[in-house]
Amino acid sequence: MNAIQKLDHYLAAFASRLRRLALLKGAAATAAVLLLVSVVGAWFSMQSGFATSVTNGFRLVLLVALVAVIVMLIAKPLRRLRNHLSGFVEARVPAFNGRIDTYEQMKAGDNPFLELLAEDTLKVSAAHPVEEEIRSKELGVLGAALAAILALFLYLLLAGPGLFDYSLRNLLAGWAVSDMLPPQSIAVNPGDESVRRGANVRISSTMAGFDPNDAAIHIRNSAGVWQEVDMVKGPLGFEFTFFAMQQDLAYYVSSSGLRSPEYDIRVVDVPGIENLELTYHFPEWASRDAETSNRGDIDALPETRIDLKVTTTSPLNDGQLVLNSESQQLSLNGLDASTSFQVLSEGQYYIAALVGGEPVRISDDYFIRLSEDGRPEISITRPGGDYNASSIEEVLARVEASDDYGLEQVALQYSVNGGPFETVVLGGGERTLEADHIFMLEEMTTLATKAVQANVGQFEVRLGGETGPATEAAPAAAVAEERIPLVPGDIVTYYAEASDRSQTVRSDMYFITIQPFNRRYSQSQLSGGGGGGGGGGPQDEISQRQRQIIVSTWNLVREQAEETNPTQIEINSKLLSELQTTLAEQASTLAERTRARQLAQDEQIEEFVNNMEQAVQHMHPASEQLAQIALNEAIQPAQEALQYLLRAESVFNDITISQQQGGGGGGGGRAQQDLAEMFELEMDLSLNQYETSSNVSPQQQRQQTEDIMK
Repeated sequence: MNAIQKLDHYLAAFASRLRRLALLKGAAATAAVLLLVSVVGAWFSMQSGFATSVTNGFRLVLLVALVAVIVMLIAKPLRRLRNHLSGFVEARVPAFNGRIDTYEQMKAGDNPFLELLAEDTLKVSAAHPVEEEIRSKELGVLGAALAAILALFLYLLLAGPGLFDYSLRNLLAGWAVSDMLPPQSIAVNPGDESVRRGANVRISSTMAGFDPNDAAIHIRNSAGVWQEVDMVKGPLGFEFTFFAMQQDLAYYVSSSGLRSPEYDIRVVDVPGIENLELTYHFPEWASRDAETSNRGDIDALPETRIDLKVTTTSPLNDGQLVLNSESQQLSLNGLDASTSFQVLSEGQYYIAALVGGEPVRISDDYFIRLSEDGRPEISITRPGGDYNASSIEEVLARVEASDDYGLEQVALQYSVNGGPFETVVLGGGERTLEADHIFMLEEMTTLATKAVQANVGQFEVRLGGETGPATEAAPAAAVAEERIPLVPGDIVTYYAEASDRSQTVRSDMYFITIQPFNRRYSQSQLSGGGGGGGGGGPQDEISQRQRQIIVSTWNLVREQAEETNPTQIEINSKLLSELQTTLAEQASTLAERTRARQLAQDEQIEEFVNNMEQAVQHMHPASEQLAQIALNEAIQPAQEALQYLLRAESVFNDITISQQQGGGGGGGGRAQQDLAEMFELEMDLSLNQYETSSNVSPQQQRQQTEDIMK
């Protein structure tokens, strides 16, 4: 292959790449114009209701734009490339310095120096390969742009939003295929209608198959004159209201070149409504007397029976109640017309007179709404919180309850020392109730138990779903059948509950704590006779924590009954389980240290330690039940733990009083003092395990605990 053939081959490759580049540029520009003009045209066509003039106008614009871009960006560049290749090559590779142009001129004239020029030009071309001057990356970018434009165009054509795809297909092919548009229609309500003289008539219209911005109502009066009035666009379509109708008329609705059928409104003279009376007969379970209202709108419980009575300005010949599009005859008696119906669903109704067998409204539309049976409300207003009492007192508990339609039952539930809850029915059948119950503490008893040696070793709480060997509790105390009066440290736990037909609600849980008479009396004297369950000194901290765990568990029980936020209930229950475990470990440590220092040789201290160990054994199942989200099951062992803690604290208070009075000298007195110091150290909240068991700051730990205890 000589130099001329090699140069011709180089120029042919250059021309091929230039043609591909020109075609890709032209195709991308053509696709962009097609997308832009088509989208704009389809949108305007859709907004005009697919008006033929608008659609054809954009078809013409699209055609002209496509022809222009094809001619300017494809046909002309290819023709120039074919006739003046040298100019394009020289523009891409200035290093040729006119050699290509000279080569084409000499080749046309058969110049003998053509071979030499070709050899010289090939030296330059060797440094400028075609692939380097017109890179594949440049061709790829144009190809990717073309593909993206076509992909977007196809998406809009086949699956555009709303009616856009219909509009786009109609713009492109509707001139050749007749079914490119969606079904289009204008629906008008109420259509043909007979109305009483002076009534207002609201006309509403909805469009199917297109979404116009405006619509007009065309009205023909009795003189045969047509008038066009714009309708108001609303969220559900277009509306127009005829006020105080006095004469017959015909009308139709038009929009975007479409129109509805023609309808007639006929004005007739019928009686007007002078008075409307509705009597509500509530369901039997509501325990509510019948009520009368002059409001047309109905707000009632399901299954309520309504007696409707309407008084007209003149006697009706015939009348109907139209309830949710179903009509029922009115019973006529002079100026009065009446009927009854049961409220089963929401809807609307109106009253109509029959004129020539055709219903004519004589009332507006009235709406029916179903009321909900609200939850009962209940609270314990006296004593107003936890209460400290001696074992011979009478404690008054006052319960207030109410319900919107009637209380089925109000009861007080109480438990002694974590035993089964007993029920005292306070009343029922009323909408509001205030009832009292007196806890005769002197007459109340509890089971006597024998002291046992408890095992207060560590235990493991298994969270939901985990299995393993059951944790063995310490040998249970031998329970005698003998019942004994309440003693200091015993507790009465109580709450109230109210039920209506389908719902039961419970009040907060409260505690009556039995205290020695002498301490109860002295506190009463100091507080001016009050018996509230206010906190004591540091010795009360552990029982206060246990009390808070019980109250928080009870609040979770109430939330669980309402079926609200089960995830948060699970989180809070497991947090309470951890708090119960921590409290058990704290009490266990105190008991173990007391025994390790041989302080339990003192009878009072031995009783204190036994009660602490019993409390730990009941904290164990309470913690496990909380970990398993068995909230109701956790209440009883938690109460029993509280009972033993209170008994332990009662003994501790006796020890403290004995020391303050100078009693218990010798070794016993020293042991009691050591126990007091150890108790205060273990139960000091500023140092205890609630705040030192993790890397979290004391403030953060305290805030987290207080949040769950609320």
